[in-house]
Amino acid sequence: MSTINRTTLRDRCRLGMAGIDKHLAGEPSIPLGGSTETPTAVKQSLQNMVTAADATQVARGEWIDASQAEKGLRDETIVTLSALKSFVLLKFGDKDTSTLADFGFTARKQAQTSVDTKATAVEKSLATRAARHTMGPRQKAKVKGTVAPAAAPAPAAVAEPVAAPATPTPVAAPATQPVASPAVAPAASPVVAATHTPST
Repeated sequence: MSTINRTTLRDRCRLGMAGIDKHLAGEPSIPLGGSTETPTAVKQSLQNMVTAADATQVARGEWIDASQAEKGLRDETIVTLSALKSFVLLKFGDKDTSTLADFGFTARKQAQTSVDTKATAVEKSLATRAARHTMGPRQKAKVKGTVAPAAAPAPAAVAEPVAAPATPTPVAAPATQPVASPAVAPAASPVVAATHTPST
């Protein structure tokens, strides 16, 4: 069976009643699914559905209105109850559990932290400080900045004296001995060949 929404089904019932009044009002009975019903009984069955659908629609509208009114008061009521609880705790204290119960309140629960949890938290905190190089005021006071000493200026290069070229020591010239002139032999007198005159 196909699903028909409320509005569509209600409209079909109204059309069905109108059709019976117009075309089947004079019929003694109308066969319906193996049984017979008078036109008046069929119309009443359809009208019952219309009435129920109308009531549902009205109730739904009222529910929507009531729900919206509830939502509008919800936040305001939560704030009021929270403020009332704070006042009651301030006036009677969180030890007076019977008085708190009269208001429907309970004392605030104190979170209980185990020793292991505390130890783990301390170790984690120390590890975090070490990783971030976090220091306390006293540790920070011990840290002093250091300034690197300024580099000493390089000594000026001293020019090494250039040795003057050694002056050659004058060497005494050897004493010159007078050279004897070679003896010139006296020129030989020309020899005149004696001419021999033959005797006659």
